[in-house]
Amino acid sequence: MVRHGWCGHLCPVGAFYGLIGWKAPVRVVAAQREKCDDCMDCFAVCPEPQVIKPALKGADKGVGPVILDINCTNCGRCLDVCSQDVFVFGTRFANATGAPAGARPVRQA
Repeated sequence: MVRHGWCGHLCPVGAFYGLIGWKAPVRVVAAQREKCDDCMDCFAVCPEPQVIKPALKGADKGVGPVILDINCTNCGRCLDVCSQDVFVFGTRFANATGAPAGARPVRQA
């Protein structure tokens, strides 16, 4: 029926993360979306991959780089797999043209 329907919509933990993330000030931001090489790694690991495309490809439609979709749980999997460092954690108040203040790439050693 729905891909990841249980995890993203019905599971109590997934639903809780969704509610927390709905108004959370910290969000995933595609701050360097012009560096995206369309490798699709972020889509492969994201439990809700439909939230990524507007942030990556929405510049010509006036859509900002901040992923504000309620289905994004801010899990950070896209940050971990992106070899181009397109994604960072930032604020929901980022402007549409650049990286939000204080946004830093998150890399694990």
